[in-house]
Amino acid sequence: MKDTGDMTILELRKKNWGLTDAVLAKLLEAFSFDYTIQEACAYVCISTNTFCRWNRQSSEFRERMDNAKSFLGMTAKANLYRAIKRDGSVPDSWEYLKRRQKEIYSDRQELTGKNGDTLELNIFNILVAIQKSEPKTIEGMQAIPADSEESP
Repeated sequence: MKDTGDMTILELRKKNWGLTDAVLAKLLEAFSFDYTIQEACAYVCISTNTFCRWNRQSSEFRERMDNAKSFLGMTAKANLYRAIKRDGSVPDSWEYLKRRQKEIYSDRQELTGKNGDTLELNIFNILVAIQKSEPKTIEGMQAIPADSEESP
């Protein structure tokens, strides 16, 4: 059967694929809890294949599920808004700004070279310097210092 993607939820129900009002309500509830597709399907006792078929065949179904997936995030934002407005919560306000306006408010450190120039790292020289300062053994063998003339 070809997937058209433009069936309504009512048309899906008429196909007798198990999409009842109760199943639809439980799916919407599961996604509003931020469940994954697999978790939502287990919660409703349907297969993920069935869910995917409904999702492929109905843009209305997809839109309803996507809207339900947004519910928890919207609720959290509303709770944060109320807490900030009610209490004037500086820590909550600050955390919100750091996450939503990172360029301006996030805690960042920028590393620069001498006099503010670009910091250039030569990893090879760094590794050689480490090896010189801390010779290590590998499986019982002593590492040969970098300035040694011995060959491995």
